[in-house]
This record gives sequence, C-alpha cells and structure tokens, in this order.
Amino acid sequence: MTSGCLWCGAGGCRGHHPTGRGPDGRYLDPDLKFPGCHDHHELSHDDWRTLEIDDSERAQEPEQRLCFIERVALRLRRLAVTAGRLAETYPQAKWLAAGARALKRWADELACFIVALDRRDPAWRSDPAFYPAEG
Repeated sequence: MTSGCLWCGAGGCRGHHPTGRGPDGRYLDPDLKFPGCHDHHELSHDDWRTLEIDDSERAQEPEQRLCFIERVALRLRRLAVTAGRLAETYPQAKWLAAGARALKRWADELACFIVALDRRDPAWRSDPAFYPAEG
C-alpha cells in the first residue's frame, strides 16, 4: 500500500487487517485492510495481546476451531479496538468512539449468548453446522 498511515500519516505503510487472523492462520477478512505504519500496526497487535484477543496461542492449536459466533465476536472486538484507537487520533469524529462502543457491546452480547448456549446445550459445539467453511 502506498497511502499514508491512517493514524500518523507516515509513508511506507503496509496493509493492516483490522480483524486479523483466525486460529488457522488465515485472515478472517482478507479484503478488509487499511494503511498502517510499522509502529501503529505493532501497537494494534499489542492492544490485542493486552485484551487477549490476539489469538496467537490458539493459532498454535489448529484443532481448537472457533465456531461462527465466536469468529464474529472476535472480529467485532478487534474492530472495536481499531475504532477506539482511531477515535483518539480523530476526536472530532465522534462517530468513531460511538462505533467502538457499539462494536464492543455487540461482541459482549454474542459472548453472553455463547455462555447461555453452553449452559443450555453443551453438545452444540460438536454440531458441524456451527463451523462453516472458513474463508
């Protein structure tokens, strides 16, 4: 990518995938990317590690697949972090902070649904319908 970093405007950027990779190492949304300099790209991943949404440990264990609901929740959490960082950079864009809060809230709602589903029917996790082909 030749555009400047979305955060600082620096040149020489590469594409940052704000939803990252899944446990299988493949990008969750390969076409969703934007310019980020090396430092801000690393900062994004530091945020993910701090919030335990990096999934790097899980990536070492490919048999631990994420169900569709968990994949959506992970995407929402990661996008919320990105929107939150951008809201700090662009405080005049109030919609970014509101969007970050909404994305996090939706991810939290899905997490609550997963807990309820586990409690009601733990066998749901063995149903292949919850694990559609990734990609």
